[in-house]
Amino acid sequence: MPLPGLRAVGPGGGVRLRLSRGSDVVTTIEPAARKAAFTALGDDEGAAVALDASTGDLLAVVSTPSYDPAGFSGRLPADAEAWRGLNQDSRRPLRDRALRDATAPGGTLDVVIAAAALEHGLYRSADEPTRTGGSGDCAGASIRTALANACGDVFAAMADALGTGKVRETARAFGFDDRELFVPLRTASSTYGPDGTSTATPLQMARVAAALADGGRLAPPRLVAQVEKPAVRAVSERTAAALLTAVRAADMWVPAEDEDGTPLSWSLAYARADDGRRVALAARITHADPAAAARVTRRMAVALT
Repeated sequence: MPLPGLRAVGPGGGVRLRLSRGSDVVTTIEPAARKAAFTALGDDEGAAVALDASTGDLLAVVSTPSYDPAGFSGRLPADAEAWRGLNQDSRRPLRDRALRDATAPGGTLDVVIAAAALEHGLYRSADEPTRTGGSGDCAGASIRTALANACGDVFAAMADALGTGKVRETARAFGFDDRELFVPLRTASSTYGPDGTSTATPLQMARVAAALADGGRLAPPRLVAQVEKPAVRAVSERTAAALLTAVRAADMWVPAEDEDGTPLSWSLAYARADDGRRVALAARITHADPAAAARVTRRMAVALT
């Protein structure tokens, strides 16, 4: 998702967008994180988000494959042809996969289910053995171990034990089903339905990770450096602290499939920026390798530190 006319302002990041009438808008984007995400995603169909957990500042919002708007910004026949070519491209480069593309979240939704289990008292801690679901190494695994080992059956049984209503309540506290989320661009609503089916954008899963990193507080995301809505509480500080270390230890997430059966790789991660900021990272790639998205979040983390 290219943003033409960007230039850095200040040593810590942030970029200035020159508008057509000569005025400037200072955005929250940090070029190093954005470049790292683009490089790591390469030619894959995917998206990545880096989100300051405390302020909600979007440090990187990347969607690939991308495009150069300069190629169709004029009125010449070549500009019209370039625009037609983009619209006819089967890889859909005009699709905003970071903010507007909600797909099955795969194993990353396990974090929401785990939070619901702790918030509603199904388990007292992330280290208590679970009582249902799982086999082999996952049988009786604690929430911490189940997240680290991608024990999807454990969380499926946990969701069943909680009931859809309680999981949905927690999902909504994290921002699911919010149809009025602007950054200031309108974003697609991530959903948790009455039947337990769910969809999520990379932005939404970055918000889940950010809430854990900020002690359960959920700051509204923003692309423009200005004061907006205050943060709300997604989960208790106790739940956030319990899950934060568990999610940090998880490197592999249960893969998901798009509506047409296309395999999806997801990653949630954290980074400490060189100035001490806590940054939540999320990436999703159309890829059969479950570890593909983790390579993107690792590159972004390195760029920030």
